[in-house]
Amino acid sequence: MSKKEDTIYKIILVGEGGVGKTSLVKRFVHNKFDDKYLKTLGTNVYTKEVEVEVSLKKKYVNLQIWDLLGQRAFQSVIRSAFRGARGVMLICDITEMESIKNLESWIDMSFKNAPKASFIFLANKTDLPNWQFGYKELKQFASLFESPFLLTSAKTGENVESAFKRLTKAIVSGKHLPPEYGKIVQSKQILISPVIKAEDDIIVEFCNAVGGFEVSMPYVREQFQKLEIDFENPSKEDLEKVISNLADTIRFIKGEEEAKQVETRLLSILEDRGIT
Repeated sequence: MSKKEDTIYKIILVGEGGVGKTSLVKRFVHNKFDDKYLKTLGTNVYTKEVEVEVSLKKKYVNLQIWDLLGQRAFQSVIRSAFRGARGVMLICDITEMESIKNLESWIDMSFKNAPKASFIFLANKTDLPNWQFGYKELKQFASLFESPFLLTSAKTGENVESAFKRLTKAIVSGKHLPPEYGKIVQSKQILISPVIKAEDDIIVEFCNAVGGFEVSMPYVREQFQKLEIDFENPSKEDLEKVISNLADTIRFIKGEEEAKQVETRLLSILEDRGIT
C-alpha cells in the first residue's frame, strides 16, 4: 500500500448557478443527495482522501474541494477562490443548453486565475428528461481543450466518483494545458451594479481580515441568512447591516480595535463604489 501524500490538491467546481455543483460534491464527499436548490454564497470547502492509480501504482491523495458560487458578477470572490487551484471541474446542466455555452466564460477565468490547472467537463442531471444536448456535444466541447468529460447525475451517483478520480489522476500526472489554449474563448462582458461590486469587495476584504475563505465564508453566509438578505439583490441598507454584524464577529474573534478598523474599511468600500 502506498504511503499517503501530505500534499493537498485544491479542486474548484465552476459553472452557472443551478447546474448542481453543490449536489455533486455532497454526493462525492457524503454520498447524499438533496434536490433542494440553495444558492451558494462565496464558497463552500470540503475535504476528502482519494485513491488513484498512476503509472500502475496506487496513490492516496488529499483533496480540498471548493464549491464556487455560480454568479459571475462576484469577480473578486471568484479570483480569490481560484488561487492555488490545481484542478477545475467545469459543470453544465444537460437540460439547459445555455449552461454549456456559458462554460466559455468559466474556462476563460480558469486560464487567467489557475493557468496550470487540469480540466474535466461534466454534463450533470442525466437523471432528468428533456436533454437539450448530450454526449456528442460535450465531447466536441471538451476536445477543444484535450480534456476528459463525463455525463453525471448527483441524484443517482452516476460517474460522480469517476469524475473526481479522473481529475485527480490528471493533476497527479501533471497534465495541464499551455496558456495559448486560453485564447480559444473569452469571458462575455456582463453588467455589474455598483452594489454587487461593493458586496463582492466586502466579502473578500472580510475574509482576508479573518484568515481566508475556508475560515471566513461560514461567518458571511450566517449573517446573510440571519438577516434574510438575498445576496444577488442587496440594498445599501442590507450591506450596512451585514457590515455591522461582521464587525461584531471580528470583535468576538480579535477584539474591539481590530473590529473598528475592519468595519471602517468595509464601510469605505460603499463610499468608494459611489453608493450613497
